[in-house]
Amino acid sequence: MRELILPDLIEIGHMNPGRWQRMADAFIDVGLGNRDFSLEGFIYDPNPPHQVEKLKKVIVWAIGIGSVVLLVATGLLLGWLRLRKEIALRKIAEEEVRQLAYNDPLTGIPNRNSFIPYASKQLFSAHRTEQKIALCFIDLNYFKTINDKHGHRAGDAVLKHVANAITSVIRESDMAARIGGDEFVVLLTGIQDVEDTQRTTREIQQAIAQPVRFEGHDLSITASVGVAVYPDDGELIDDLMSKADTAMFTDKTVTKLAWLAGK
Repeated sequence: MRELILPDLIEIGHMNPGRWQRMADAFIDVGLGNRDFSLEGFIYDPNPPHQVEKLKKVIVWAIGIGSVVLLVATGLLLGWLRLRKEIALRKIAEEEVRQLAYNDPLTGIPNRNSFIPYASKQLFSAHRTEQKIALCFIDLNYFKTINDKHGHRAGDAVLKHVANAITSVIRESDMAARIGGDEFVVLLTGIQDVEDTQRTTREIQQAIAQPVRFEGHDLSITASVGVAVYPDDGELIDDLMSKADTAMFTDKTVTKLAWLAGK
């Protein structure tokens, strides 16, 4: 049949099976062919078996590769998300440690670790600009009595009140810190004169003296304040802390003597 049609010489392209069959029957009818023939290679099969099998293998291979890629991508994505979560948790933990290291956990204001470096930096700046700085040492009077009579929760409430009272009076450029049980310090920058400092300390004492409402009780507390001025009373932070502490004890003694005299 191939010799009669000569497909190698005539480019006829793909034809439907019925047309090829009619051509073969016409050749047989005129005696140019017999029934023992094959139309293989002439009849177009849109889904030849070998190509179907090859396509199946390609599809299986592609699915396999795609599955592996999807698994790898999923693993990388999950690993990246886990890493981001761990980094975020680490940052939160580091921030909590930093807060504990440099802030008082009860009142939320800076502690000694935060105050000393800040004060030293401000003293250096004041030395260059020839400005004065006041360091105020604040100690609460009869704080132990409140703890003993009303309990430590009442004492904590008073300490929070004191921190809020101090920060409500000072400026943003100033700094307050809790450095001990009932001891606070305040750094007043850029002061103009002694009267300016005295006015601020009086306002702090008045704010602290406001009653604290705790479980149906009005708790009252007062504070003794000592002040040291840079550079008049010293040029180093340790010297100023010592001078302010001494001045605070003098004020506390005067307050106690006045209280005893009034009994």
